[in-house]
Amino acid sequence: MNLILSRPFWNGAFIFTPILLIVVASYLRLKSPEGRYRAALMTLRGVALLVLTLALLGPTLIFSEKVRRKPDLILLVDTSRSMTIKDEGESRIGSVKEALSSGILEKLNERFELHGYTFGSSLRGSLDVERLEADDDSTQITSSLLSAVDTWRGRPLAGVVLLSDGADTSKRPLPRKLPVRVYAVGVGSPKPPKDIRIISISVPPIAYVDHAAELSLFIENLGYDGDKIQVTLRENEGGAEMRKLIELKGQTVQVEFQIRPSAEGDFTYTLSLPTLPGEISSQNNSRVFPLKVVKSKLRVLFIESTPGWEFAFLKRALEADPNVKPDYLLIPRRRPPGTIPSLKGSIPIEGGLEGLPKPGDLAKYDVLIIGDLDSSSLTKGEFESIVRYVSSGGGVIFLPGRSSMGSRGLTKTPLARLLPVSIPPQGCILRSEEFNPILTSEGMYHPVMRLGGTKEENLAAWRDLPPLEGLFTGFSPKPGASILALFRAETDLPVVLFQRYGSGKVLFIGGIGLWGWDFKVWGTLTARPRDSNRPYRRFWAQAIRWIGTRTTAKLVSASLVKKIFQLGERGDLTVRVYDETFTPVEGAQVEVTLKTPYGKELPLEVEEALGTAGVYTASYKFLREGSYRFNVKARYGGALLGEDSVRCEVQRSTLEFEKPYLDEGYLKKLAEISGGRYIGLEDLDRLPKMIKAEDEFLILQREREIWDTPLLLVVVALILSAEWILRKRRDLM
Repeated sequence: MNLILSRPFWNGAFIFTPILLIVVASYLRLKSPEGRYRAALMTLRGVALLVLTLALLGPTLIFSEKVRRKPDLILLVDTSRSMTIKDEGESRIGSVKEALSSGILEKLNERFELHGYTFGSSLRGSLDVERLEADDDSTQITSSLLSAVDTWRGRPLAGVVLLSDGADTSKRPLPRKLPVRVYAVGVGSPKPPKDIRIISISVPPIAYVDHAAELSLFIENLGYDGDKIQVTLRENEGGAEMRKLIELKGQTVQVEFQIRPSAEGDFTYTLSLPTLPGEISSQNNSRVFPLKVVKSKLRVLFIESTPGWEFAFLKRALEADPNVKPDYLLIPRRRPPGTIPSLKGSIPIEGGLEGLPKPGDLAKYDVLIIGDLDSSSLTKGEFESIVRYVSSGGGVIFLPGRSSMGSRGLTKTPLARLLPVSIPPQGCILRSEEFNPILTSEGMYHPVMRLGGTKEENLAAWRDLPPLEGLFTGFSPKPGASILALFRAETDLPVVLFQRYGSGKVLFIGGIGLWGWDFKVWGTLTARPRDSNRPYRRFWAQAIRWIGTRTTAKLVSASLVKKIFQLGERGDLTVRVYDETFTPVEGAQVEVTLKTPYGKELPLEVEEALGTAGVYTASYKFLREGSYRFNVKARYGGALLGEDSVRCEVQRSTLEFEKPYLDEGYLKKLAEISGGRYIGLEDLDRLPKMIKAEDEFLILQREREIWDTPLLLVVVALILSAEWILRKRRDLM
């Protein structure tokens, strides 16, 4: 116990000393009472003054106490789906509940401040042993562990107790060190249980109408050698099935299927295996996969007047694409009278035509690529035949140049009706400035512009492309055009646009120097790798495939970014609404209902996309497996514009069952790099003695102010009362 003063002692002495001298002097001047009474009176008055002076100094008593503080300990329990596996009768999560209910938590609480959590794909809520359920679709051990440690940063941690089967699905390597000791408790059996599962499916990215597509299925066989099973391949849309009887031999079994699609479209198929006796789980016995079916080969006619680098690189790309059969028409440019005579006909080239095919032959082509033509390149009748070709369902890509965008260019021809832009009478200006196109919100997800799998990968791909050399300016988009890319985000200068014309599609590219995406990445025109995923070839393959896929023109069309979703993912639906002239409709009344696998139809909230005319969005988080169908209706002014529907499949991830055994190696390594220990669940009772932790002692201090108490007032009052009584008796009042 210590006594401290809130004010310096000399402050009290400065106040007390003169007052005390005055009191003594006043009593010394009195002739009575006797000496002993005088001394008593002075003492009482002095003591009262001293007590009051000490009170002014703010005296406080400090009491110190040594207290033991228990160190913190984190308990993590794996609740991923692999914990539902039954090794010897009881599920792994059941064994954990039984072990934690045997008194171990009470023992740990005696030594530690225990903080319990569950985890799977991430750190989850507080631990409740009675309500433990293994329902998470992935296991992220390291990231969950670090999240728990970060929650108690700054506190002295004795360690982390981890109860898991070690089936980490993150595929990330273990860190070199961890900030806290990990005491890993293995749950399950390290011996692989009996199981068959689908490891992978090898599917061609595109299948062709009336052509055989080879599918390879790889099955892992654990403990069923010699058994015969039936593998089923089912088309989800039509319900057609194929079955194949196979014998399980060896750990990996390969099964071949051959399908021959009869129509174009996006389809989903399900490959499934039967559930065998004693199998740990049937959740990894089926797999859904998509298959895109297109025409066997697209016929492309490339019409150009001034072949240059763009023509050379694009010709090379077309001929390298096994899914394209290109033809070429090179039309010499007409020269004004009085200059060098014009060439007639066409420029000879391998695979070149002598003139524009007649309308019947032109209809055999799926895509036309029109380069730098002017109004004199073809006759008016030939230009009109191209317009009719597109109107009846053909596709055209405009790759303009100085002539086609000039005052004597395409604006003077019937092709001006096809263009998604309006060119002024004086023509357009070529702006020579390097730039990378910026995708619009619609271009981000458009099939032509998708150079990466995810939104982030797509943005990075477009950002990292070699820049284009320039762009044409001065034109304006038509009302029905959709802008896919801009010159810069802060400008409204369009670079890539498309529109529908009749039953056909039109794509317009207003930038120049696309060939640099190939040349500046891979170098010279020759001796380059034949990689179809290179940005230049990928862009053109996607553009040709999308433009050349003939579909019945729809005023209302619904689409999803993919056909197969994982459980828990969100499906984002995009709806495009047009009027009879294929002008995007703003302010339409769009209704979306979702038919679920369990038979219910749910209305979804629809929002109109900001900044993109005629585009509407809806979203739904898939919480159950099975087939879903989005049904769409659009009205405007009470009139029905059209309907559409799109289907998708939702399946559970099977990552949790890729390693259906206790991965002791992973858990032992985790304990080793952290300085902890590894034990089996059966040795859980030994855990409290294994954990190395020293008790922390804290010094707690309590303060008690003695100057601000009623007792002090009572003491002063008693002293002054005693003095008053003595003075009263001696008639000194």
